[in-house]
Amino acid sequence: MRVWIFVVAFFSLSFFSVADIKVFSVVTPTEKVKQLVEKSLAVVNDAGVSDKDKRKILRGILLPRFDSERAAMMALGMHYKPYKDRMDEFIPLFADLVEAVYLGRLKDMRGAEVKYLGEKVEDEFAEVRVEVTSAKGNKHILTCRLRLVRTEWKVYDILANGISMIGVYRNEFFGVLTRREATFDTLLEHMREKIALLKRSRR
Repeated sequence: MRVWIFVVAFFSLSFFSVADIKVFSVVTPTEKVKQLVEKSLAVVNDAGVSDKDKRKILRGILLPRFDSERAAMMALGMHYKPYKDRMDEFIPLFADLVEAVYLGRLKDMRGAEVKYLGEKVEDEFAEVRVEVTSAKGNKHILTCRLRLVRTEWKVYDILANGISMIGVYRNEFFGVLTRREATFDTLLEHMREKIALLKRSRR
């Protein structure tokens, strides 16, 4: 669990044809991840900024580069299509949940070092492999999954030790939605309660 707290805190820190993608995509997936990492670490390592203000700044940096639409679709799995018309409720709540879980763990990000190991691009999807070394010397190999949205690469998932962040949420949401007499409102309330609990624990 600790590796996931470190990992996603770090990154939760990313309508053309395939031919158009090659023409209009100026920044490579690796460059996009590197930009996000450098901006995030600059904030995290700034001793003159409070943790509360750091969370606000990081949210502004990371959430616009988070492919919330694809992440939401994958997190819901088989339940995405039946509730597609309720994504205007789910997506903002999902982004709030990711923030509440991971951006509050800023201490795990301080002093981290990063090496970029390579990328793989296939049409509008890409994977960037990264080695992250914490200030305590713990190393993690991560795979950042990105999708080209119009002209910008956006992050929609992170794999650590072969385990998908979105897959973890999908299992959790599936468990809630398959309870007896559960509805989509049950899931939304579950998420609201979890967010409230996490925010209270940070005080």
